[in-house]
Amino acid sequence: MVPALISLVAATLAFAIVVSAEPGPPATSKDYEALGLEVGEATEMDIQLAYKKQLTQHLAELQNNGTRGEPVGEALRSLIAVQQGYMALSDEEMRLEALGFVDYWGSVERLNSDAELAHFTEFQTGGSARLRLIYVFAKQDEKQFDVFSAAIQHFGRARVGQLCQSDAMKGGKPGRFIAGLRLFRTPAVVLFDPLSRASKVSYEVSRVAGDAEHLLNGHIPAAKMAQ
Repeated sequence: MVPALISLVAATLAFAIVVSAEPGPPATSKDYEALGLEVGEATEMDIQLAYKKQLTQHLAELQNNGTRGEPVGEALRSLIAVQQGYMALSDEEMRLEALGFVDYWGSVERLNSDAELAHFTEFQTGGSARLRLIYVFAKQDEKQFDVFSAAIQHFGRARVGQLCQSDAMKGGKPGRFIAGLRLFRTPAVVLFDPLSRASKVSYEVSRVAGDAEHLLNGHIPAAKMAQ
């Protein structure tokens, strides 16, 4: 059985599987600036167009810098600011609409089998020791904006994957790896550390971005991740 994380880390796993109706922090001037908008003057269409433009631009810059071996720090900070700004300025309807123009599967890794799920969690050289966020849904090709947002806000620091539960079944039974995760229902979210092989399953809708940020920044010591 894959070991569970301690309760302190469990607090970081309240992932929003659907677009949350829970209000976020009020928008600030920095949120408008991140999207290149004037404070208080932007319409919903302005926000959508600005988000699409800034997201595409910063993702391309990060990919180009990575290809050339150039530093990505400033570009990464700008990308995160764009995503956080959009989350503050948008509502549920706007985020659902945004799923029609973002490159969802370019940021979220599609997992098509139990074997792919197991491989996704493996520790390998070349940066793959990063934290894994695994979303498990009942429907194939389901898209949820919170999953995409998590992938963007943790770009380069965590890998986000998505699996349809039926794709991990063999002969009507769960595959070996997903069975070890002991999922009781979907949707579910698994936080998985490839170094310690520790994992934690959550079914709750809550505050993933801020809590996961604390974990990724080391505010929760890595030594405490495994029991």
